[in-house]
Amino acid sequence: MHLQSSVSHLGWFKSIFSTNKFSAILAISFSLILSACGGGGNSVTENDLQDPTSDGVPPVLTSVSILQSQERDASPDGVAKLGQSIKVDFTASEALMLPVVTINGVSASVEGKIGDWSASRNGWGRC
Repeated sequence: MHLQSSVSHLGWFKSIFSTNKFSAILAISFSLILSACGGGGNSVTENDLQDPTSDGVPPVLTSVSILQSQERDASPDGVAKLGQSIKVDFTASEALMLPVVTINGVSASVEGKIGDWSASRNGWGRC
């Protein structure tokens, strides 16, 4: 008699994993998990995340170099001649968003990422 009861339990176990019942159980389980975790919203745009804010500490430029066209080495106090191109490389103590750089009051093109940036302006002094 004991053998017959264990066989009937196996039949019940197999019936749970039949295609229709297993799919329904799996769907209900995932639905409950999503509900418990706060998921199940209509779209991703329902996330009300705050914009990043300033940490209150201004970044420090740890390295700045100025290079004029036709010059071999960068100099911190170089003077550019009329028509020379200027390149300013700078490194910040923390990550920066895309900086706005002007050379002699005119916008320079800026390249770089995170804390290492380079700004250049061709033909300084030209109108």
